[in-house]
Amino acid sequence: MKYFYQIIVGSLFLFSVPALSSERGGVVLDERLKRVLVELSAIDGNPLPRSGLDDQVTLIFFFASWCPPCNKEFKHLNYFKSAYSGKPLKILAINYFEDLGGFKDNGERLERFLYRHRPKFHVLKGNDTIAKQFEDVQRIPTVFIFDKSGKKAFHFIHRYKAKKMNPSKKELEAVLSKLLGPPNR
Repeated sequence: MKYFYQIIVGSLFLFSVPALSSERGGVVLDERLKRVLVELSAIDGNPLPRSGLDDQVTLIFFFASWCPPCNKEFKHLNYFKSAYSGKPLKILAINYFEDLGGFKDNGERLERFLYRHRPKFHVLKGNDTIAKQFEDVQRIPTVFIFDKSGKKAFHFIHRYKAKKMNPSKKELEAVLSKLLGPPNR
């Protein structure tokens, strides 16, 4: 019951704050921001190499293990990693808000989440500094896709009272296919 209460409290906070960023303009995945991403700690033991984001379409996903829509997104991300294998796609999942609402559990919940999903992409530990640089992330899931030049091509934030909890696989695939060509089937 304690965890149910924590999920409700955390969800109310994350899903009720009004959006602060606009869909146009905003963050650019430039060299400075790439350096900041490379310096984030790898949760999965798979550090991001220094040149890991050069000439890549980059999908960045802010998540927490207790977030129900984030489970669905991890499945999508694993699919994209396989479907676009051999193409210049880098996927980064940034864990953020993990301890919101008293969710501290010494990392066991996150460990179970990662074991269950077995991500085929980089999983990094987020912090307030990186969240602010990505248009002040205040809710999860939040998803960005950047083209090879670092220009934002897609941005999704779960909005207050929205029926849509996360971007669909079809929606993300349409953006990725536009930037990378069709997936390998």
